[in-house]
Amino acid sequence: MVIELARIHESAQAPLLNAAELNAMACLLARAFLRHRNWVVVIPEEDRRRALLTHFFRFMGAVIQEAGILVVVGNRADPLGYITFLPSSDTQGISLSRLIRARALRYALRFAFGLRPRELASMSRFSRAVSRHRSDLDRATTAHLYFTGIDPQSMGKGIMRRAFAQSEAFLHQAGYTAYELETTDPGNLPVYDRFGLTVVSESVLPNSERKIWFLERHLTGDATASDTR
Repeated sequence: MVIELARIHESAQAPLLNAAELNAMACLLARAFLRHRNWVVVIPEEDRRRALLTHFFRFMGAVIQEAGILVVVGNRADPLGYITFLPSSDTQGISLSRLIRARALRYALRFAFGLRPRELASMSRFSRAVSRHRSDLDRATTAHLYFTGIDPQSMGKGIMRRAFAQSEAFLHQAGYTAYELETTDPGNLPVYDRFGLTVVSESVLPNSERKIWFLERHLTGDATASDTR
């Protein structure tokens, strides 16, 4: 499902992004995440990190728009950013069958084979930590925020805060009571705090000094909650 925030009052659901729009999304998000600490630690070289992030967001976006919710911040002709969710009850995730159905397998393979063994091991440790985390939330009515990013040129204008408020209102109307996410970047924690998320647990990734934080936010139907902090 694709939600276009610029037109959300006209239509709750927009057509899926086409290949060119998915490519544009991947490039925007690669720019947004290029200097995020969690990715810099995993993939040190900037040029290779940019290329791999582009592949990563290309296959992730293709799958999530079909299996979950892909929110376009602004309008699809001139997007400012993206927010993505999958139901926490979802058991397939970014599976092989979904990659094939979304015609995104080649991008997943480019990402995987572009990682060095140490980097792949780091990604695997992160995935295992996420799969081991057990929340007290009702999985049937909880969404999992996969990634969110804004064009660096649009940062600092309150755009994502308003976008989160609209997205939360949509989730609540769709029957969700909470959403959850995780991060290994401590620099993200103050941002998420301003958006109303609470750290519920943390742990250290195996064979690593990196920490992972798990956060949650309960939805009350108050669309202004994230907008007024």
